[in-house]
Amino acid sequence: MRKFYIGAMLMCGCLLLNGQSKIDFKGQCVLRQYEIQKRNGIDSRMSDFGKTMLRSVDENERVTAIVRLSDGASLPSLEENGAEVLDMRDDMAIVSLPIDQVEAFSKTDVIKSLSFGGQLVPKLDKARTASYVSRVHSGFGLGGNEYDGTGVVTGLMDSGLDPNHIAFYNTEGTESRVSRVWKISGYNSRVTTYDSPSEIASFTTENASYTHGTHVAGIMAGAYKTDNQYYGVATNSDIAIACGDLSETNVTLGVSNIVDYAKSVNKPAVVNLSLGTNTGAHDGSDAMSQYLDKLAEDAVICISAGNEGDMPIVMTKKFTATDKQVKSFIVENYSAGTVVGNVDIWSADSSPVSVTIVVYDTQSNSILYSMPTVSASTEGKFTYVSNGSQVSSSDLKSAEFNKAFEGYMGCASKVDAANNRYNVYFNYYLYATTGNSSGRYVVGVIVDGNEGQRVDAYCDGLYTEFSSKDVSGWDAGTTDGTINGLACGQNIIAVGSYNTRNYFPHLDGNSYGNNSVTVGGISSFSSYGTLPDGRQLPHITAPGMFIVSAVSTPYVNRYMLNGSLSETDLVAKAEANDRNNYWDSMQGTSMASPYVAGTVALWLQADPTLTVAEVREIAMETALQDSYVKNSTNKVQWGAGKINALDGMKKVISLSGVETVEQNGGSRFIVTPVSDTSFQVYVAGTSGFNATLYNMSGQPVASVSSSGDTAELDTSDVSKGVYLLNAVCAEGNYSTRVLVK
Repeated sequence: MRKFYIGAMLMCGCLLLNGQSKIDFKGQCVLRQYEIQKRNGIDSRMSDFGKTMLRSVDENERVTAIVRLSDGASLPSLEENGAEVLDMRDDMAIVSLPIDQVEAFSKTDVIKSLSFGGQLVPKLDKARTASYVSRVHSGFGLGGNEYDGTGVVTGLMDSGLDPNHIAFYNTEGTESRVSRVWKISGYNSRVTTYDSPSEIASFTTENASYTHGTHVAGIMAGAYKTDNQYYGVATNSDIAIACGDLSETNVTLGVSNIVDYAKSVNKPAVVNLSLGTNTGAHDGSDAMSQYLDKLAEDAVICISAGNEGDMPIVMTKKFTATDKQVKSFIVENYSAGTVVGNVDIWSADSSPVSVTIVVYDTQSNSILYSMPTVSASTEGKFTYVSNGSQVSSSDLKSAEFNKAFEGYMGCASKVDAANNRYNVYFNYYLYATTGNSSGRYVVGVIVDGNEGQRVDAYCDGLYTEFSSKDVSGWDAGTTDGTINGLACGQNIIAVGSYNTRNYFPHLDGNSYGNNSVTVGGISSFSSYGTLPDGRQLPHITAPGMFIVSAVSTPYVNRYMLNGSLSETDLVAKAEANDRNNYWDSMQGTSMASPYVAGTVALWLQADPTLTVAEVREIAMETALQDSYVKNSTNKVQWGAGKINALDGMKKVISLSGVETVEQNGGSRFIVTPVSDTSFQVYVAGTSGFNATLYNMSGQPVASVSSSGDTAELDTSDVSKGVYLLNAVCAEGNYSTRVLVK
């Protein structure tokens, strides 16, 4: 079958849709690029430097989208209009439909908006000690009660997954802890479920070119300790992981699957997303953030802050009576002469700003070409200038533009219905012409506003950034606002990175690293930002520099086979379960976020009823504020400080009344399994008590009373899963987690 290709949203153009389009700007870009590449095929230059971001689409391909339903609309009304509903939460749904029917479906009265096309990108020995996880593992300061994530589901959606790595077995390497794997592929979200030990054992990887997901999962939940110090945090948690193509709908569907699985086995869950995007409103109003906020009602979701903290990809301005303009050049940071991506420009409210896109001549210090200024809503309709094979019939043409670039660039605007903010979206897919090989001509964005208005503009951060080019009157970009747009939801924990090491060993016997990295200091790449609504992110930081964790064996084998990697390039190796298992170092907030997620799993073991708001508050209140945090010149980048697993656990225990979680000695409250369907409950020194078993929703499911210090609780009518057992007597109130098998 003939295939066409769709680039990620950062390398797309847009269709001219009639009227106020309900399709988000990223989706319109995908549709334009689909039509162009359907006609002309893929540009070979894009394939050379952007091939890892491409997605193939058959002529009859379906795509998935996140939709907001109109008032009164329901699942049947979606289906009646040709959509297949994959998931639904309140007034939002993930639907599948043919790509050539997207525009027609968007015009029906059953939906308010349709979002698709967004592509997310991937964003422990020393670390465990620095954040006191080692003490929580050992029970130090916790009455000898050890915590390892037992009874908690740890989940993620990522790429490059090797679920059969020995790290995902128990500490002895004898039994896998992976209960579910979902492979979610393509723009149509094809889901393959692996839910039995044999099916999971048969899974190798969804993509041998990557290992990001394996590394992230190893930090969160890796456990193998036999002659290995590089294990993770929640070492006995139940692992449920999704992998595949990282479109916004695929990732959202993956999180939904994890949440539903955890509910089906009656366990609390924490989900990590070391993924993100730099465009968007950065106020939590986008469709994916809204959907994740709904899912976070049933799980704690941790998201990496981003790795652009040292990149000038933000342009922010509050206009005054004497200063009503901001302007900057968009320059390539990936490949000379290639300017591909998007700039997302937002007013603080519904009042418009004026945006003019220009091509600037740096030799004559003058504007070579200017697009029509966008100063009011275009109702989502794009205007493009283009040439060559990238032309659509209604595009503008310009001899001046043709001198500088081949490709297209264009703008659209509207007042976003989700947040009532004026939004201008600039999309560009440009290659320098022969006459521009020296970089003489550059693209510029000029924004004019009124006194008191605020404007925030975000480059996508992958291939371009803002720069003044040292031209008088033009503005450089800033790093304040580089926070991952996906981490701006109201029910999310955003995690930044600090350094716990600057060198790490290799199997060749040498140590490698960077002496300029300050151990204990903030990671230079850690993204941050003060949001338009006043919030400051990230909430917390965790170890993220030179973190050693599991890496995918298929990934290692692939690159050793082609000669680009040798075994001695890696940090550690274990021959176990009839295969080679490897560990290596990576860095980023991608590594810090799963560290917090694993820590949250330890806390959920102590109190499975914790909400994301409670977890976030505990993490921030108990954060370690050492000299690096206190003396920092950029407090926002640190959030509340460094995650402190031990003080956080103490706070959890004090708030919940939990005296012990493991049924071991030293406590006056001891719960001992008598059989698979009953427990002996003992409260030392009491003359009577009432014990009640609660599910994770707080509903009582079994109870027993005793006139002495011992009683047997019958759980034969209780479903399998994790429950909270509470005993009340004259001497006090005691709680513990129990697992009904």
